[in-house]
Amino acid sequence: MKPENLNLNALKYFVDTVELGSFSQAAEKNHVSRPAISQSILRLEDSIGFALLNHKRKAFALTEEGHSFYHKAKKSLALVSEIFSSPSSDKAGLKIGCSATLAEFLIIPNLEKFTKSTQTELQIQFGTTAKVRQLIADDEINLGFLIDDGSTFEFQTVPLFEGHFVLLSKSGELANPVVTTFARPETLQLQQHLHKRKQTVKRVQIDSWKMCHHFAASNSGTCLVPDLLPGKTLKPVSLPGFKPTYKVLAVMKNRNLLSESEQRLLKELEMKYSK
Repeated sequence: MKPENLNLNALKYFVDTVELGSFSQAAEKNHVSRPAISQSILRLEDSIGFALLNHKRKAFALTEEGHSFYHKAKKSLALVSEIFSSPSSDKAGLKIGCSATLAEFLIIPNLEKFTKSTQTELQIQFGTTAKVRQLIADDEINLGFLIDDGSTFEFQTVPLFEGHFVLLSKSGELANPVVTTFARPETLQLQQHLHKRKQTVKRVQIDSWKMCHHFAASNSGTCLVPDLLPGKTLKPVSLPGFKPTYKVLAVMKNRNLLSESEQRLLKELEMKYSK
């Protein structure tokens, strides 16, 4: 195989699969499908001319050549990362991402001093937890803020504070429909909890906590949202045994690669919230 034809993604998929011991987990880490991982490794094997993995039922093992290739591939990826990793050239700029919920509670109240500076260029992108992670992976932002869903293992993280998810409705009683975001740990916990209690509810899924809250406030329903959004229009709904916690994390590829303004913002948030 000619070096110029080398696919770095294929190398990363192979290394991640070996280290995680799973095609599915490697796919989740790289935000691609499981078939994309396996097909990429097959093409890699075809290119280099020998097998890397021995496939068994529901498992795989490295071949002898695969062991040697794995160590070389890992070193190569580390070298490429070192070559292209350098501190942000924008010393004053802020390129951050978060949900609209965290922007309103966490980011906007702490940006006044930065927006007053003419030297600071501010870029904020909004999105779901998964989108924020993808923006960081694609280098579209340098620093993200999210409510952890247990899938942020590939980045550096700084815990800021903890809270609880709460159920809210106009009446303070569990009312239909129950409005949640798409599958996350707390939504799955709620489904399981209601199932154990043999409570059948209609569900509405909206890709935003703020919109879940707005839906319940505008209609007769119950929303599952972080306790950052209690407001005055909705009352807490008591559901014995159900009180899921969350962590708000600052997420980045490498803290040393953040711009000076991003470093300063992160430090101030740590001092303010990490107690």
